[in-house]
Amino acid sequence: MSLEDQYDAWVRGLMGGKKYAATSKQAEEANDAVQQMQAQLEALSAAQKRQSAASSALGAVQKAGAVTAENVRKMSSELTKSLKQDGLLGGTVAAPSPAPAAHGKADFTGVTDKIKAQVLGQDAFVSALVKAFRRPFVLGTAEDTTRARSVMLLCGPNGTGRHYALKCVVEELAARGILRSASIETLDLALYPGPAQEKLFLQDLYAALQSDAEVLAFEHYEGCAANYLNMLSTLAIDGTLALSSRYVLQRGILVDVGTALAPGAIGELQAGGKYFVFYSNKGEAALADHFGAKFVDAVAGGGYFHYAGDFNDQQINFYQYANAFIKQGGTFSWATDLGSGFVNSYSFYLLGSPFFWLSMLVPAKFMPWAMVPLLCLKMALAGGGAYLWARRWVQDERWSMLAGCLYAFSGFSIYNIFFNHFLDVVALFPYMLASLDDAVLDGKKGRFPFWVALNLVNNYFFFAGQAVFLMIYFVCMVAGGRYKLNLRLFGALAFQTVLGCCMGCALLVPAALSLVQNPRTIDPFNGYGYLVYGSAQQYLAIFYSAFLMPDAPYLKDLFQEGILKHTSMTVYLPVVGIAGGLVFCRVRRRHPFARIMKVCLICAFVPVLNSMFYALNSSYYARWYYMPVLVLCAATAMTLQKANLCETEYRRALGLVALCTLSSIAFALVPNEKDGTTTIGVVEEPLRYWGILLVSMLGVGLFWLLLHYRRQLAARFPAAVLAVVLGFSFVYGQVHLSITKYGQWYHDADYVQQTWREAPELNAVLPDDVFYRLDAYDSYNNLGLWLDKSCIQFFNSTVAPSILEFYPTVGVKRDVNSKPEASLYALRGLLSVRYTLVPKEKVEDWEKEKLEGWNLVSSTTSYLIYENENWVPMGFTYDSYITEEDFETVSDTHAGNVLMKALLLTDEQVERYGQMMQNLTDDEKNNISYEDYVQDCTARRESAVTSFTATRTGFTAQADLEAENLVLFSVPYDDGFTATVNGVPAEVEKVDNGLMAVAAPAGHSEIVFTYHTAGLRQSVAVSAGAIVVYAVWVAVLHRKKRREESSVG
Repeated sequence: MSLEDQYDAWVRGLMGGKKYAATSKQAEEANDAVQQMQAQLEALSAAQKRQSAASSALGAVQKAGAVTAENVRKMSSELTKSLKQDGLLGGTVAAPSPAPAAHGKADFTGVTDKIKAQVLGQDAFVSALVKAFRRPFVLGTAEDTTRARSVMLLCGPNGTGRHYALKCVVEELAARGILRSASIETLDLALYPGPAQEKLFLQDLYAALQSDAEVLAFEHYEGCAANYLNMLSTLAIDGTLALSSRYVLQRGILVDVGTALAPGAIGELQAGGKYFVFYSNKGEAALADHFGAKFVDAVAGGGYFHYAGDFNDQQINFYQYANAFIKQGGTFSWATDLGSGFVNSYSFYLLGSPFFWLSMLVPAKFMPWAMVPLLCLKMALAGGGAYLWARRWVQDERWSMLAGCLYAFSGFSIYNIFFNHFLDVVALFPYMLASLDDAVLDGKKGRFPFWVALNLVNNYFFFAGQAVFLMIYFVCMVAGGRYKLNLRLFGALAFQTVLGCCMGCALLVPAALSLVQNPRTIDPFNGYGYLVYGSAQQYLAIFYSAFLMPDAPYLKDLFQEGILKHTSMTVYLPVVGIAGGLVFCRVRRRHPFARIMKVCLICAFVPVLNSMFYALNSSYYARWYYMPVLVLCAATAMTLQKANLCETEYRRALGLVALCTLSSIAFALVPNEKDGTTTIGVVEEPLRYWGILLVSMLGVGLFWLLLHYRRQLAARFPAAVLAVVLGFSFVYGQVHLSITKYGQWYHDADYVQQTWREAPELNAVLPDDVFYRLDAYDSYNNLGLWLDKSCIQFFNSTVAPSILEFYPTVGVKRDVNSKPEASLYALRGLLSVRYTLVPKEKVEDWEKEKLEGWNLVSSTTSYLIYENENWVPMGFTYDSYITEEDFETVSDTHAGNVLMKALLLTDEQVERYGQMMQNLTDDEKNNISYEDYVQDCTARRESAVTSFTATRTGFTAQADLEAENLVLFSVPYDDGFTATVNGVPAEVEKVDNGLMAVAAPAGHSEIVFTYHTAGLRQSVAVSAGAIVVYAVWVAVLHRKKRREESSVG
């Protein structure tokens, strides 16, 4: 393999993925080659320094350099003149100019067509080029002068019109005022082949950056020295280039002064918001060879981390959307399903999280890049909190550190990366438990209320389980004699608990008012369900969750029946497993920790006790396991530090753990007859199971080795255990993440392109003249959040309760997702759906739906956009109504058709508004053909309001009615809405099993709906008052402490 090929492989290895991937052998050879190249460069650099240091030769070198620079400058001037004569260059180096002026509203209408008329036969290239110039304006970064406005790569052989096309585009944009100048500054990088041209390169680059031209073109990068390309790469990516020396400007030329003390010294170059255009005859891969993967990745907009399932579908877009929403302000989110209160929809996921509020420092569009640092921070805080709590009980810094690492990298933590916001709870809980010990055992006041408040505001759902666990913990501590309780202490603790709950209740009341109407949270047990799980496999799954490393959250493998997916069911600890808990419960039976673990074990196996951690809801979850896992970590550390236990009890316990782990093999070997075919094993994916078993047994084997060599390790035993736990955590964590990620590898292959990258392009194509909703056919979840537009396909568990009430009555199953089938065409009319976005790879499936009334009107990189010819604007009236009794006779699949004919009213509403409309007849109710639907859509359009404007706090509408009538808005009913009609308060009616309507008089009416989060004002007031009380109380405690210290002194 040649040096060039080795270097090519090395760069492709950096790029990653199929496109640039290199083999491991190539990577090794490439690394060796790069090291050789680096050594040669260092030798060359050293020689150059020695030469420069020689004072006798310095004058000659400077003179020769000046002559060479002058010759090269003449060549550059002649080449520029020649390019001008050929009509390929639009400008020359200009004198330094002031900062770019602010651009007005950029109008790119017709630019592409005009350039296509000038550049013949290159339509696709011209479209892409104009789109690249438009992208900064779409993204809202055109005014950012701290970095390059855009970086472009124009590929193709000579003579294909690249230069001419660029010239035409720049001149057209300058004529429209989009660009300030029609000039293009061109640098021929072949003029800078080696170290001797560094000052010349910087001088020319500086002049180009200071010129009036807003487009810098770079030619022949293949002949440029590598260090200059690195400078360009840094400038293009970071926006600034720090210079190794200091320069001053003399007669338009940069002069090296070597010190920052010189007046006006220049220490860096700035991209200045200019377009950087690179010409290449070879393409993206060749560019990566010279500039590096990071540069090409920046050109492509990459570097985006995504995982699988909920992490992609919810967490990334939730964080980005909420970040932008809060900065813009508002109370009502139109992009959340059919529309929902912002606080109620996102308080469970992130609004109370200190990690989310920390991320507010990051611009919204860069939130995907903040997700991994936040995960690392959560893991670190989880480990630190567990260490602080365990230090009291373990009483050895080394073993306390082990307890912290076991907790941070437990199976529960690794598993719940998938859910992301669950780790917020894992990170904060140990601090609350430690503060409880401090309050009871040390009499320290002030900390416990703070951590109670923070855990409550962080996540009210998990706090319910934390309250139950704290009661178990408290009772066991008292029963075990660790907590010495008296009436005064109990009263003080009760006061601190109530104070903490009051401080943290800012989001609690609004959430409670919403959740009590949510069917998922009011699903009680019945009969045997209180005491017995519906499947025996559920018990086996709970049992093996302590012995096998966790599988992917969304997969079933060892067991197929029961509620197993997405439950967070794992108590696995890396290396040590459950062995420490077994030993602890055997040798320290009366210790509170042993009692806590036993109580939690019983709770796990009894449905109603398990549900105590979720307000007695019958939906099965194991999302409270992190709390007994914390106790298990401390118990393990406490027993491992006892040499006698390691020699005796741990060996027996480890043997039992190994036996239980290996016993799972039975499920992979038992005969299984299905559909007349006998197979071996009942596991769904044998290979995945054997991989999980192998890694789990590897942990058992490593633990056996540690115990076996404990005497030889002696004082190094704690460090050895910690090192093995950390190393194995990396291994099993990688295995788990890989199983989870690669299970959705192909499904998520286009995730970044079709969401984050595509959103600006879609928004540029979709009109924003009126309000409408979108449909997304078989697309990635929550596309509406990326676009900040209402989309009927949505994934969120805590949307407005009326949505969960409305959808089941019109044939849509609504649990955690809103996914109306495409066949329910009438819903699109009722919900004002104007466009459907269809991924290009799904077009064939879309066409198989054979849906009428949809016309292809536009497209983007990844989507075809179909317009609904039966679109009905938001807000319309009816001539007929239908009663609840009559509506019950309508099938769910035809409910949408009927609701396009008539407004569904309760009996009470019929008495009040029945005179405005007529009762729908049976014949009309049964006319549910597509042709009838088209006629109904026409009738609703004719009765629609004259204007509808969605705001961030509700909406306004203008109506001109012939007679008084109810105006329907397909917005979910919410107690937080108030309405006025012509400035007079009006009653908001709940119609159609969850939508809203208001009565408007004949003639012109202005209808205003305003949303205020129900209960938020009251809960914030309580929280603020409690914080004031807390602050005063802490101040009093602090003053009292100082007085006591001074009196003792």
